[in-house]
Amino acid sequence: MKWLGLVLVWIRQNNSIRSNKYIRSNKYLVSELRNSMARIFSIILFITCVYYLG
Repeated sequence: MKWLGLVLVWIRQNNSIRSNKYIRSNKYLVSELRNSMARIFSIILFITCVYYLG
């Protein structure tokens, strides 16, 4: 479970770095939000599958 925390911290750091660099347009922020939501959903799905398998 420690690696899960490390992955989540890494994703948060990458997202905060990206959002600090590019706060220019709303279209970019909306697309970035969609990408991060899709990434978070896929990670949760993967963790759920691993939890039930092992």
